[in-house]
Amino acid sequence: MLQFLNRCVGVKKIVVRCLVYRTNKCQCKTWECQCNGSKQSHKIDSTALDSLELVEIKENMEAYHKVEFVKLLCEYSANFQKRMNITITENRYSEYIREKICNIHVLNDKVVIKASWNLNGLMREVVN
Repeated sequence: MLQFLNRCVGVKKIVVRCLVYRTNKCQCKTWECQCNGSKQSHKIDSTALDSLELVEIKENMEAYHKVEFVKLLCEYSANFQKRMNITITENRYSEYIREKICNIHVLNDKVVIKASWNLNGLMREVVN
């Protein structure tokens, strides 16, 4: 994931539809994993995300993966100059996501995290 984000120089919007872990023998549960033998940096280049304004995380993945990806973005958000909106879409109510999103410490007031879900035909949301 970090290698992907480092290639996003100049990108304003990212839509994430599916995040999966590697299929090799790696058992790491971290986005910074370097078990694949890659010599590439395990950090995000701060200039890579300078243009990023919108990240949409769709419902096709586990809640844990969504929360970890948001945490990763927030960890690197200290240098963001522009407002960045992170939107997480759920097809059902997720107490796990609501609780975890509310507890994420955002280092930059330009970052807005919003989780929304459909509950009995009504859209509900929580904003951090």
